[in-house]
Amino acid sequence: MISLARFVIVHRWWVLAAWLLLAVAGGYAAPKAISALTYDFGLPGQAGYEANQQIMRQFGSGGDNAPILLVVGNGRQQVPAASAIPVVQAVDKATPGARVVSYAAQRSLLAADGRTGVVMVYPHPVPGADAYAAALPALQHAASILRRSGVPVAVTGQDALQDGGGGGGSGVLAETLFGGAHLFASFLPNGSCRHGLVPHLMSRVTGTVRR
Repeated sequence: MISLARFVIVHRWWVLAAWLLLAVAGGYAAPKAISALTYDFGLPGQAGYEANQQIMRQFGSGGDNAPILLVVGNGRQQVPAASAIPVVQAVDKATPGARVVSYAAQRSLLAADGRTGVVMVYPHPVPGADAYAAALPALQHAASILRRSGVPVAVTGQDALQDGGGGGGSGVLAETLFGGAHLFASFLPNGSCRHGLVPHLMSRVTGTVRR
């Protein structure tokens, strides 16, 4: 252990270069490795799993895939049942074949004060970790067109919220760069220089990743 410590101290710049190279390579490869993983949380034989599979076989959507929700209303004015018509039409155009139920047909999807209505959409899922990889962007685009025409509508739901949270490759890259900055600072001989440089490196790295 002592000999290893001496070797690291004597060749600290070579060790630093090797760690930085490994960090950059890991940050580059991590998103590809994650995307190659398969996701299967099925529990064959369990009642819930079998029910979800039956729903998928019968309807082609739903099951363990949560619906995408289009919330209509500005919170101030009443939402008439007829206002669901253009929203449903936009949904049918954006995600053909999706199962749709609106507050016009199901009064339980209308808020008690009548100022908010919900349109539930069950698009056809695609294979992979993101079942709504195609449907969610299409619905978000349709909602933006509706808003421009004066319809107050927002897209939400489990998948929409997860999509907005991020956590992909840029997050891995940021963590890698943060670790590299700390590693670099640990080799600086002067403590005050080290403590002053680390925040500066953090701000520069964060700005680079966000851009």
